[in-house]
Amino acid sequence: MSSPRAAAELAAIVLLPAVSARLREEAVLAPALEPLRENLRAVRATGVLVDRGGTTVPDLERVAALPADARARIAETGRTAAEALADAWTRGAPLAEVMLPAVARARGVSRLRHEPVVRRQMLKDAPDTLFVFGDNLRRAGMGGQAAEMRGEPNAVGIPTKIAPSMAPDAFFTDADLPKALDAFAEGFARLDAHLRAGGTIVVPEAGIGTGRAQLGQRAPKIHEVLTRAMDALDRAAAGDQGARSALAVVEEARQALAGAAKATTPVAATASTGHGSLTYAGIGSRKTPAADLARMEAVGAILQRQGWTLRSGGAEGADSAFERGADRAAHEDGTQVRKEIYIPWSGFQAAGRKRSEQEPGVVLASALPKARDAMEMAKRYHPAWDRLSQGARGLQSRNGHQVLGRDLDDRSGVVICWTEGGAIKGGAGQALRIAQDLGVPVLNLGDPRWRDATPEVLAAEAARLAQGERQAAAEAAPEGRDVARFAGPDRIGSNMYAAPVRWGDAVTPEREWPCNELPYMVAKTLDPAQRADMIRRFDGAVAAAAADGKSPAEAVEIGARTVKKASRGLTLRPDWDTAKLEVMRALVADKARRNPEVGDWLIATGNGRIQEGNTWGDVFWGVALTDVPSRGIRAGEGQNHLGRIWMETRDRLREERGLPPLPPREEVSPAAKTPAAQANPAPRVSVRGTEPEFF
Repeated sequence: MSSPRAAAELAAIVLLPAVSARLREEAVLAPALEPLRENLRAVRATGVLVDRGGTTVPDLERVAALPADARARIAETGRTAAEALADAWTRGAPLAEVMLPAVARARGVSRLRHEPVVRRQMLKDAPDTLFVFGDNLRRAGMGGQAAEMRGEPNAVGIPTKIAPSMAPDAFFTDADLPKALDAFAEGFARLDAHLRAGGTIVVPEAGIGTGRAQLGQRAPKIHEVLTRAMDALDRAAAGDQGARSALAVVEEARQALAGAAKATTPVAATASTGHGSLTYAGIGSRKTPAADLARMEAVGAILQRQGWTLRSGGAEGADSAFERGADRAAHEDGTQVRKEIYIPWSGFQAAGRKRSEQEPGVVLASALPKARDAMEMAKRYHPAWDRLSQGARGLQSRNGHQVLGRDLDDRSGVVICWTEGGAIKGGAGQALRIAQDLGVPVLNLGDPRWRDATPEVLAAEAARLAQGERQAAAEAAPEGRDVARFAGPDRIGSNMYAAPVRWGDAVTPEREWPCNELPYMVAKTLDPAQRADMIRRFDGAVAAAAADGKSPAEAVEIGARTVKKASRGLTLRPDWDTAKLEVMRALVADKARRNPEVGDWLIATGNGRIQEGNTWGDVFWGVALTDVPSRGIRAGEGQNHLGRIWMETRDRLREERGLPPLPPREEVSPAAKTPAAQANPAPRVSVRGTEPEFF
């Protein structure tokens, strides 16, 4: 019992009047009283106990901040108390319900473990254990607990912030409760399912939301839901058969937020639940064999518990099997069923019942704003549209929504289906043609490869396809695409893009920076005062932008532009002409490794040429996209050092990920292919001067 958190928890329990009375009444617990009181005295002496709603509880942030000797004292007395309680429990003591998690951990029977320090190697050594860390909604950044866990397949991030930044709007407030609950549902669904399967979970001893997130101070309502969900997880891990699931706690908070009493039957959640990529189309032939229908129902239940939203059509056979599974799991767990059932007309009859848009989770496809677009899409994809009746056309049109959602702009993560032999045919063929054309992965139970797969294997494969298939294909393919400029989806390559990096030198100790631009500008000078001034300017601009309602990413970019402009007055270091390339290499490499979305973007460019195309004539770091007559610069001219650094980083990143080397790339700049460049060709590589004002 070395955990100060668990020891403090034990002591706080004794303060509950009902529990204290129970201890006095049960003779078998008498030997535990004095060790518990001693533990209580040790905890009280540290000042970590606080009053919350009339109940005295330990403040876990204060516990985590205790000096080593105080923590050791709590751990020592807590261990003695826990052993005494465990002995009493072994002798049949009817311990109070609230003691169960702490005592279960003391006896070593809980499947939830608290660790004071979690290292990445621990995750690699225990691939079947889930490790929980405090995350953010962007699922980015390598600060705090994420530094040792992000990117590992057995890491589960529970968002406790909006973005990986210390900017004011990077933090949750209680106004963000709806989006926080959506994010909690995704994480706790996975953790609940893992416990049901007999798995073990590891949580940082300090808890989550207790460090940089400052959740208790900034968003007390969100913090309260998170605390109750973690407590439910703790109780389930301790073997409490009557405990609610953590997901049920989150769903209850959702319903309370909506002003609805907790229902006794499933209440459907639709596209508005915001689960994004956690959607799947569950469809298939009406002639799906009974054994495959049973597998579909089981898969529907598993995915419902893992936080997925089902999209289907309510038809007899496969559609109904997936829906039955989702409904059953939600009813058993007391949670919302996540489904979007698109029917072609009101009163659509299937599987022995008439369906109506008045049912929770049922959507009348013909009444949606994009109904006409769905009809046009169906016409394009169906091989014999002109021969279809009006009713058949309605059935085919709703298939687009199963793959692309209500507004035809949100692709399902994966299509799970059954067609004979795995072929694209029959009623489900329309949805499969759309999915195939748009690159949505398909898991077809009619494919002989999946004939004997269990529902658990199928659910795991669906998750793998949805989350990794397209990325894996991009990583393996030598083809790719050129990046002509860092704009639109390629803005991620800009130094102003909000992606945290770590950098430091002899003047400035290593620290985390919100984007590449700020440390690059800081590195230009060796004057500590000027560096501090740049940081103050950046922080001030970010705070002002946040106050104006800008998003965290927009605020970071505004801050970056501010310091870029201010850098013109810096005293440049004498070795800057050579040092700047090394500084940039270090920043780009860390950005790609530290931020998964950046590394994935970079790998997905394949063997394409990357350049920092610009219209202001930066021919050192980039390539001119247009002529700049005032400076004698022609379109297509530029040394493209930043683009070259990105390509060098890509080669190293591919090697680190175990991907095969790529063939030599074409060195012709995309800018050189523009009409302006072809009409007035420039040298492929320029040796023109130094870095311009606007880099």
